[in-house]
Formats: sequence, structure tokens, C-alpha cells
Amino acid sequence: MLMGGSNHAFTGQLHTAELCLDARRGCRHSHRRRHGGRAGRRVVTGRPPYRSPDSPDLTASGELRWLMRAWRDRLDRRASRMRSGLPRRPAKVTQYAVARRVGFSPAWYRNLEYGVRAGYSDAFLDRVARVLGLDSDERHVLYLLATGRSPAPSAGAPGVVTDLVAEIVQAVPWPAYIVDAAWDVQVHNPVMDQWFPDLRPVGNIMRLAFCTDAHRQLVDFEHDWAPALVGQMRAALARWQNHPSLPQLIADILAANPLARRLWEQPVMRIHTDGERRRLHLPGSADPQHIEVVGFSLLRAENLRMIILVPAPAPPAPAAPATPVPEPT
Repeated sequence: MLMGGSNHAFTGQLHTAELCLDARRGCRHSHRRRHGGRAGRRVVTGRPPYRSPDSPDLTASGELRWLMRAWRDRLDRRASRMRSGLPRRPAKVTQYAVARRVGFSPAWYRNLEYGVRAGYSDAFLDRVARVLGLDSDERHVLYLLATGRSPAPSAGAPGVVTDLVAEIVQAVPWPAYIVDAAWDVQVHNPVMDQWFPDLRPVGNIMRLAFCTDAHRQLVDFEHDWAPALVGQMRAALARWQNHPSLPQLIADILAANPLARRLWEQPVMRIHTDGERRRLHLPGSADPQHIEVVGFSLLRAENLRMIILVPAPAPPAPAAPATPVPEPT
């Protein structure tokens, strides 16, 4: 039975994009013979049109098909045959051999190599990634091409805050800090200590806002700050579903703060507050300080965010309504 040209011999220099058009046609005809005999049944192979290396298919389906074949060709042939129980021979690793090791229906794996984009499960794609020996970047691209979405983030992974990154935070002239997915502070600068003296004992931004007197510094906390903070916790709970400490953080805050409990019963939602303007009182100052929240994501660790509270000018006062001119009598 032909499985994507597995009965052909290839040289090591053969480009993976030129993998045996004749075998593909044979596989399609074989598939129709095996599954197309029943009346009224539509046969769908799911394969995009063949493109030569001189005219690559740059669609998502074309990239998925090319990469899946390249990743399979990259496998160690001998190790793959020993694990799958196939006899040792100089042929390439077949779709069937990989599908057996993946442990799902061969049709699902075959669809991937044909470039069929569908709602594949995380379990299936993760198993494919392990069998093909994909690294984290390749696994991410596999998800994007096969399903149009990124893999679920691994929130439990330790954050990577190097000395150089910490120096950047320390050099910022305004309050700056880096937090993980549960708002545990990884590093912060001295200005943050000056603005929020209660931060260091609690070490968590959400606990600082809801479980200490720091909320007294936040102007209009009930209507301005608190809904955005609670909305961020709800969004984080949806994104980091397997986080080891986020549910406990939310439970502690809801148990300790009546306002947080009231807001949690409402459909408030906020992904982030980057770019939003707020007001707060600085220690020893009577006039509120206007700030803009500026947020960054660290590409090296998607569960880390850098936040800077940048002083901003006060918005202009609204213009007084024009005095109506009385009509002449």
C-alpha cells in the first residue's frame, strides 16, 4: 500500500519538496479504489496542488505539507525502524511508521502531511511533535499552520530574568517591574519601592492592590482600578488554565476583599491595561499623579511581562460651555 511515496527509493540530495509526484498520484488512486466504491460517498484527499521548488506554495497548507515531509525525512531512520518494529532497510521512514508511533488514526497524520488544516487536538499535535523530535519553535509553527492558533502556554515554566534584563528594569527612571502569569514580582526597581512601600513584603501586584492599604493610593479604585485588575485575573485564568498558583491567588483575593468578590460576579474582562491612563497618590503628595501603564512581553518567556508606570500630563480641562448670546428684542 502506497503511503505518500514510501515505495520509492530516494537519494540524500533529493529536495523534500520534490517527493515523488507519481507516488502521490498512486496513493490517490489507491485511496479511491479502497474507499470510493460505495455509492454517493465523496472522496476527499485534502492535498493542495503540487508546486515545484521553483514555485513554492507559500500558503499555510503548502508550508504545513512541506515542513511535515521535511521533519519526517529528518528522523533518524534506524532508530525509527527499531522503535516501530519495522525491518531495517535503506528506505525512508514512512507515514505509516510515524503514524504508528503517534498512536492516532493514520488518516489524521496523513492529513497533516497533505497540508489539511483542521481542528486537531492538542494531544494529537503534541504527540506528533514528540515523535518527529520538534523543538519548541517548530512545535509552535506546527500549531499555527495546522490549526491557526498557538499552543497552550506553559505557565508553570520558570521565568527567565537574566542579570541584563534586571539591569534594564533598574535603569528605568519610573516605577518598573516584571511579573509572571500570577503577578508574582520577579524584579522591580527602587522607584517602585518609593511609590509603593507595601510591595516588598507581599511580592505580588494583585495582593498589593486588594490585600494591603495600597489601594488607598489608587484614585477611584472602585470604579477605575479594581474592575481592570479583576478583569485581568479572569482573562489570565482562561489563558493559563494549568497554572500551579493562579487559582489560589484568585481564591485568596476573593476571600479577603468584598469589592473583588462583587466584581467577580460581573462579566468584567481585561486582557491587559497597556496604554490606559490612571491616577494615584504618591507618598507625601497631596495632588494625584497621572500615569500611563506601559506593558511589554518578554519573547523569551511568554508568561513574563514588564510594566512601567510612566508619569503623564494631566488631561486638559473641558472647555466651558459657551454662553448663549441673547437675541435682540
